[in-house]
Amino acid sequence: DWLANAPKTEDWMLSEVLHFSNTYVQAPGCEAQCARRIQRIVDESTRKLLHHYDTKAGKNDQQSIQQQVEHQVYTHLFQFLWGHIIRTLKDYDRKLHKHILDSSDPSTLARQLMVDDLLATVDCRASAAELKRLDSMISPHEKVECLVRARTFMENQLTEAVRAERARAERRQPGVT
Repeated sequence: DWLANAPKTEDWMLSEVLHFSNTYVQAPGCEAQCARRIQRIVDESTRKLLHHYDTKAGKNDQQSIQQQVEHQVYTHLFQFLWGHIIRTLKDYDRKLHKHILDSSDPSTLARQLMVDDLLATVDCRASAAELKRLDSMISPHEKVECLVRARTFMENQLTEAVRAERARAERRQPGVT
């Protein structure tokens, strides 16, 4: 645990997070500014940790440090940020939630997206299940990893659908793909 072994940096980070949550006023439309302020805390805490570990931290360790700091900062700010995010994005969330639920049925998703019959055969359930896990995640890093997994599941399904369609076309007309 990078932070636990650098108590001065951890204390500094936590005091910055506490100061931020006690003084920052959240307003709709200012989310990007809020994210930039939080990112400054993450960046400065990461810089302090890298300085603390000096040359001991390799490239992979630097990434690990940044991810741990980001996770800790967002974990501490979760309660402060989440209510505002929920209120601000309520309407968008309802629309996204409906599309995610609908996307578990390949034919419904294909119809909504107005795609051809090939895509209607793609099984979206694994991607939809992965997307449903987003609610249980806190840090942006975890959420991005979840989205990447969902995308990978979908990409694998699309690849398999194209492969199957090519095989069907080959059976219909040998030598033509």
